[in-house]
Amino acid sequence: AGNWTINPGAVTGSTTSTTISGLVAGTYHFTVTNAAVCTSIPSANVVITAVPEAPAAPIVGTITHPTCVLVTGSVVLSGLPAGNWTINPGSVTGSTTSTTISGLVAGTYHFTVTNAAVCASLASANVVIAVAPEVPAAIAGADRTICLNSNTQIGASAVNGNTYKWSSVPAGFTSTLANPTVKPLLTTIYTVVETNSASNCQNTNSVTVSLYTAPDIKTQPADQTVCIDESVSFGVTASGADLTYQWRKGTLALTNGGNISGATSAMLTINHVNVSDAASNYNVLIAGACSAFETSKNVTLTVNKVPSISTSVCVGSSVNFSASSTGAGVTYQWRKGDINLADGGNISGTTSATLSINPVNISDASPNYNVIINGLCSPGGTPLNIGLLVNSTLNIVSEPTNQVVCVDNSATFSVGTTGSALTYQWRKGTISLINGGNISGATSATLTINPVNAADVASDYNVVVTGPCSPIATSKNVSLSLCIPTPNNSIGAGDAENTVTIYPNPFTSSIDIKVNDVSKIKGYELKIYNILGEVVINIPITKDITTLKTGNLSPGIYLYEVNSNNKTIQTGKLISGK
Repeated sequence: AGNWTINPGAVTGSTTSTTISGLVAGTYHFTVTNAAVCTSIPSANVVITAVPEAPAAPIVGTITHPTCVLVTGSVVLSGLPAGNWTINPGSVTGSTTSTTISGLVAGTYHFTVTNAAVCASLASANVVIAVAPEVPAAIAGADRTICLNSNTQIGASAVNGNTYKWSSVPAGFTSTLANPTVKPLLTTIYTVVETNSASNCQNTNSVTVSLYTAPDIKTQPADQTVCIDESVSFGVTASGADLTYQWRKGTLALTNGGNISGATSAMLTINHVNVSDAASNYNVLIAGACSAFETSKNVTLTVNKVPSISTSVCVGSSVNFSASSTGAGVTYQWRKGDINLADGGNISGTTSATLSINPVNISDASPNYNVIINGLCSPGGTPLNIGLLVNSTLNIVSEPTNQVVCVDNSATFSVGTTGSALTYQWRKGTISLINGGNISGATSATLTINPVNAADVASDYNVVVTGPCSPIATSKNVSLSLCIPTPNNSIGAGDAENTVTIYPNPFTSSIDIKVNDVSKIKGYELKIYNILGEVVINIPITKDITTLKTGNLSPGIYLYEVNSNNKTIQTGKLISGK
């Protein structure tokens, strides 16, 4: 304690420890002298080693610059110290006498090496890494799917000075454009090689252009049979991209609503089926991502009605419905639909085994008479409906009327009737007419003859009407007569009277036709008709007076018309008196 002095060095102090610095290499023995000037014996040997030697600067060897393939450079450094070392920049460690520093971007580098004694060398010579040559992007574009027979543009905008070379798999497509338009017929891989003219670097890339698959029905819908008020489904399976569905009834597209759901899905459902849903032409139209579509086959929905029994009677007659049951305590309740019937008026036996309606009238008609039977043991089940058809009495309320028509026009005879379940048979006299030729409606309320000809002329057309409740009713006889066709374009009465003069009238063996104004003769012709409307004479008129022999005409009345250029200009009546 107290002040002290250490030697060698005459270092003074008063602490219990101290550091002696500035010692050069050698061996030292230290003593300490206290305040009483008493000196200690020498310390143990203190050996100071020589100052370590700094390594030499790394020797710069081969410098590799960036290329089209490798965008960074490298350098080989040699002359590295023995033992472990660290090279900076980069903190690269090793123990060999040479190494390669890689991953160098463009720039100038000075490398130092630090040996195991943590002595650093001087900086190496300059290491200059050149700028990497420009490598083109070779943009092919994103993979895509298109429709058959459509096109798409691949690649990207051209880079000035660069060149392009396209190829394809399967082979067949080539182009030197940067962004060509392609129209593949199947899935195709297009590959571009882009070259930078300045650096001569190349890059390659590919794009796949696929085609949407057209809709293809794998499983067709099937025919279905259900009962009224049940549910039914039609299903279809198909392959293809972005499929849409449209169920149809024939060509009418179905829509969701009411008892229909799934009209635009792969499964169509009809809930609470009714008779109107029955059809033989349900189908589905399937479309894909493109315009192509596929239509399924037509399938049938058969709707079975609830079994029923019907009977037919005439107004004024009577009808009985009977039920039989065995067991104890049986009771009956006859109904019309779900309305209980009660005795009264023309109805009796409503709570017995036999229901009677007497006399029957039109209001009694119904498709759903039924009986509820109860006993000590319930029979269960749904009562069977019985239909009652009431036929009314046959009456002819409007008779057919006589018809006068021109040759080649149509004639129609109609009859008005009341009654139910009626049948008709038109006749000519007592000969039944049949449909065919110019006859139609021979077994309906309206008979049509089209076109009318002379053979159709008669005075005894009639219709026989039959029904389930009355004797046969026959209409009155009516006639069909012919006329001369009405002119479409006729001149005024004054001109008509003055066009030609026909004499004598009545005539016997001949007549003369005199044109009153010869200057107006322009395609004149004379037609003479018998009373049946048949043309018996048709001659041109080309001069002022034309004599016509009529010895072959039978006595009677004849009609004539004078035409000019297909226009009727005069009509009249002639009498043969021989």
